[in-house]
Amino acid sequence: MKTFTRGLAVLIGLVVALAVAGVAAAHVEVSSDKDTGGAERATLTFDAEAENASAGIASIRVVLPQGIAPADVTLKSAPSGWKLTPGRDGYTVAGAAQPKGRNVEHSVIVAKLPNATELVFKVLVT
Repeated sequence: MKTFTRGLAVLIGLVVALAVAGVAAAHVEVSSDKDTGGAERATLTFDAEAENASAGIASIRVVLPQGIAPADVTLKSAPSGWKLTPGRDGYTVAGAAQPKGRNVEHSVIVAKLPNATELVFKVLVT
């Protein structure tokens, strides 16, 4: 358990992804309310920093790591009017574009975290 805890703690403190969509760039970080492999009903919070002065964030696509199926993810919170749409290898949360310069945070509940020492999420921000 200590190895997983250390790995997840490192993941939580690091940048998860840097995505470029057109001229927009975003820095995304993820955190979890639970830090042990196999934990049930873990809340993952993704914070996408708005780094483009001319465009607001309209969607966030998350590619899930092995061991988490899109069907095992439910939306807990997101900007008003945003919805979660499951995909083949992850999900997208999207809605009306947020004002330029505004960070976007969303949280999902994962039915069960995989027993892994590290979780890596590919995140694309539009």
